[in-house]
Amino acid sequence: MEDKKINDKDSTKVQNVNEGFSEYLKEQNIKAFYEFDKFEFLAPTKDGLGLGEINVIVVEKEIKEENGRKVSIFEFYKDGQFIANTDKSGKLIFSDDYKKLLKSRFKGFL
Repeated sequence: MEDKKINDKDSTKVQNVNEGFSEYLKEQNIKAFYEFDKFEFLAPTKDGLGLGEINVIVVEKEIKEENGRKVSIFEFYKDGQFIANTDKSGKLIFSDDYKKLLKSRFKGFL
């Protein structure tokens, strides 16, 4: 993990948001959660295009299927905001708000 710059206003703000969010998650019925300074959804191709974010929290939840089998699903949050989750089969599904953000961020590539 990378060290956060404590004296940088933006880094401190993000750190404070994540600390509060971490407390919120501890109160929820989750299996585990993981904090990442950098998270890669899609590894860069040979052309250098990929998809990653900074300050991501991944929440692991265990759900029970109809047949009684337990399956882990994951939710992804950036700075406390929900951006994606996985379904029972592991398929990654981005939120509509995050898709809009990506479209505005990468107009020339999409």
